[in-house]
Amino acid sequence: MYFITMIERLSEDIDLGKTRCVGYYPTFDEAHNTVVSNFCDIREDVYDYWVVASIKPGLYQYAFGDNRWFYKFDGETKTYKPITAPEQFDYLCGFAIA
Repeated sequence: MYFITMIERLSEDIDLGKTRCVGYYPTFDEAHNTVVSNFCDIREDVYDYWVVASIKPGLYQYAFGDNRWFYKFDGETKTYKPITAPEQFDYLCGFAIA
């Protein structure tokens, strides 16, 4: 499944601010399209970042490396754009399921 988590900020000291997992989809394309289009104004004027995490069923499952995708809000287009995962988050997991 592909879980979508809203993140208020991505700071160098790994302070995320408010976070909230708002849903999941069976395919990456569905999750990606929901995020980039800011579907239903899911930004809520608070969350400038998103992460889509591919998580398998089972206990203690987390997404690392190529199994997660980060996005940042673009104020001009009012959409989210894919970004490279910040280096300080290389070993941080549990965005959707903690």
